[in-house]
Amino acid sequence: MEKAIICSYDYETGRDGTEKLTVQFNPESYSIRSGNRYGEETGGIGQQDAGSGYQFLTGQPAILSVELLFDTYRRNPPGGKNPDVRERFGLLRTFLRTEPEKHTPLPLKFSWGSLVFVGVVTQMQETYTMFSESGIPVRARLSLSIQGSRAEDLPKRATHSPDRTKLRTVVQRDTLWNLAEREYGSAEVWRVIARANGIENPRKLPQAQQLVLPALPGGKE
Repeated sequence: MEKAIICSYDYETGRDGTEKLTVQFNPESYSIRSGNRYGEETGGIGQQDAGSGYQFLTGQPAILSVELLFDTYRRNPPGGKNPDVRERFGLLRTFLRTEPEKHTPLPLKFSWGSLVFVGVVTQMQETYTMFSESGIPVRARLSLSIQGSRAEDLPKRATHSPDRTKLRTVVQRDTLWNLAEREYGSAEVWRVIARANGIENPRKLPQAQQLVLPALPGGKE
């Protein structure tokens, strides 16, 4: 199987940057955490016995967690010295910095097999497990947490995008999920439609309402 690749990413153009890191060993596993935020709905004054429920507020960005192993140890290294393992993943530290002009984190793209995840590094833990005789680390385990920056950057990305912004009229049984599936090829980008139309409760779509369906970044112009 091909090695996982981490590279810089440009949101404005939807293109990969020139900085790229091919992992030394593919991860054994990865996890993705997704969720929503809800507000509690309660009965009004004098309705203490009324049932309570929850109202959707907003979707939370997905979090990709993955552990990577790097190793520079050789029993008989060229020149008699093992390289410092930290040199193998120095690029990852750049994603913890902020861009001077925009004051925002540097985005990256993690690609491995069918997984394509775009976001920013929120946490990186370095654990060193082996050292040379001179105390130089030669083996390291990195735990990365990457927060998806946009709804369309969730793991299952849309297979296609409208060439330009469109309008669609809501008909009976329409939901944001089936609209996203029909127009973008993935129900998971329903938040794109919700944001573009200021929809707070995705379960309530008045019939005959016209919805804006924006083009996704990276789609055709």
